[in-house]
Amino acid sequence: MTSAPLPSFPVSKLLVCAAEGAASDHALRAAARLAEQCGARVDLLHVVEPILVPGGHFPSLGGGDLSQRNAENVKARLRAHLALEHESLRLEGQRPADKLEVVLGSPAQVVLERAKNYDLVFLGASGHRKQLDFGGVARALFARCDTPLWLQVDAPAKLERILVPVDLSPKSFELLHRAVALARLVGAQLTALHCFVAPDIFAGADAAAPIPSPTYTIDSLRAAERREFEVALAAFDWRGVAHEALFGDDDPARRILAMQDRFDLIVLGTHGHSALLAAVLGSVAWRVLRMAHTGVLLVRTPGGYAL
Repeated sequence: MTSAPLPSFPVSKLLVCAAEGAASDHALRAAARLAEQCGARVDLLHVVEPILVPGGHFPSLGGGDLSQRNAENVKARLRAHLALEHESLRLEGQRPADKLEVVLGSPAQVVLERAKNYDLVFLGASGHRKQLDFGGVARALFARCDTPLWLQVDAPAKLERILVPVDLSPKSFELLHRAVALARLVGAQLTALHCFVAPDIFAGADAAAPIPSPTYTIDSLRAAERREFEVALAAFDWRGVAHEALFGDDDPARRILAMQDRFDLIVLGTHGHSALLAAVLGSVAWRVLRMAHTGVLLVRTPGGYAL
């Protein structure tokens, strides 16, 4: 009997969600760096919502479609910004401004549909990032996009060090395999992190109220979890990728954010479709996305875990 092939991580077609102003500049730079390392194609897309008047009609002005005129104005502004801000950058020999496509439509719907044809979608900063939600396109992509999403809100570095938190579930090791495939492509080192979170309380069946967990019980749980982690990582197929395994006692999101300056990318798993982003992403991924300045790569693991 032959074993199933290990998960791959194709990186040949990259899509950057271009935003007006500087919001997507770092995302473009991250995509360009990855494309240079992998020989990938990079496309830029900006979607302009049509202008509607009450009754759902498209207004016209001077015999022309006002929505189309607006889209042309937006494209002109975006091209001017790209030409100025990324003057020396080339994507397959072309200037970013020349690779920009601006279309009319529902931004979330258009990007979701286009994303199916790409290996990675890059997003930049959102003004809603530290509030309860992200912007509309980002929110829709986080909840519904099957293509991996790369959020880059600060200046990117060459991809050399990758952090992958794992929770010891089969799906988290599937994610680790995909991160290993990416690390092989770019020649990066990889760190697998597992955080032990001690239970606060135990509640017996006859207990009137929960009681504090005994120290010896927490110690035995920690030791057992560490052994499981070490055994699993020792048996893991790293496919020649330089790596380390870290076991910590801490809140996972707090530890990831505290370590982020050591890494160029954090790879997190998401699961299932839901209207509630914290449920889709998992509470750890949600907190990391809102606070990280290092690049974050979200990979959907349907039916599996989400940190």
